[in-house]
Amino acid sequence: KQTPDDVESAKLGAILGVNDEKYDEEYDEEDVNTDGDYSEADSENVEEEDMYPEFHIPGRVSIDAGAGGLPRATLTHVSGSVAEVYLFGANVTSFRTPNGAEVLYVRPDAAFDGVKPISGGIPICFPQFGPGGDSPGALPAVPAMQQHGFARNLAWEVVASGSDLGYGGHDVGLALRLCDNDYTRAMWDFPFELIYEVNLGEDELRCSLTVSNPGEVAFPFTAALHTYVSVFDVEDKKVNLVGLQDTRCYDKAMHPTKLRVRDQTEELVTFDGGLYDSVFVDTAPTVGLNVGTGASVLVSNTSGFTDTVVWNPGKEAMPGWYRDFVCVESGRVARPVKLPSDAIWESEMVITVLSEEAVLINEEQEIAELMEGLNEGERV
Repeated sequence: KQTPDDVESAKLGAILGVNDEKYDEEYDEEDVNTDGDYSEADSENVEEEDMYPEFHIPGRVSIDAGAGGLPRATLTHVSGSVAEVYLFGANVTSFRTPNGAEVLYVRPDAAFDGVKPISGGIPICFPQFGPGGDSPGALPAVPAMQQHGFARNLAWEVVASGSDLGYGGHDVGLALRLCDNDYTRAMWDFPFELIYEVNLGEDELRCSLTVSNPGEVAFPFTAALHTYVSVFDVEDKKVNLVGLQDTRCYDKAMHPTKLRVRDQTEELVTFDGGLYDSVFVDTAPTVGLNVGTGASVLVSNTSGFTDTVVWNPGKEAMPGWYRDFVCVESGRVARPVKLPSDAIWESEMVITVLSEEAVLINEEQEIAELMEGLNEGERV
């Protein structure tokens, strides 16, 4: 059962689909593995260093030791695109297009020690976005706990892998699960189950988060996918966001301890080297980030997520690498979800890469024209 808080928008399938004819000869629709379900032929092809062999799909899905020895799943699409997912935090740390271009960003100070959250990629914020509780600048939320909750610094378990999990016929995917334990109960005393699915296409990455409440009482939460997108130079005016005009936002950069509300009147969101930290409320399903190279990245909230958070720490906080990324985060932040007993909440974010050839990004032609078509479907 979904709660009334679940908000959905139209899928982007028509323009995001892959060319079926291109991959027909390279694709095996039966390459789907679930817990404990794999053939002897598959196991013979698993490399010695491969972890979790029951989820191995030759040429498509492998799990080995990544940085710091942490388990890392690598998804390979038939087109040549690649995604890497660390089981610690269920963090997608890399999404590379078929030409090898990296879409995501991992900070140089990121720790891969199995203790601290990985700084970069797509950290999962649950059951709290931000500081929470009565902390200065906190949004209405759940009781106080560590920054952004606990989902990003716990080990998740693999529950399924597949080379066709339902999108376009050729995606490769991985499903991970996290349940409550003594550690989570100490700061948030509710039973829960999270399922996180990562599906990789030729030029898109779909990340869906499902929250289940198996308990007897309702629980509140906020959630977000804290996506770090790599850009050429954040202070270059060619790096900008479109799709947020005429929305209201909580601007956390306007005051150090109090939330300020403002309206986004400008068509473009740009960056000047200072702190940028805003929660845009009830945004259009899709926003576009022009990354400064002629390419762009669309971030679409196709289900569940209603808000868009934009963050760059600025020169003072991170002088060494603030220029290299912008966080464009899909979230349910401003209004917490209250999930009834025996109910589920579903959400999905889609990252789509548009090359310079696909859409020319300059002063004469901006991505807003394309987004106008994507955003025709109203939320229900």
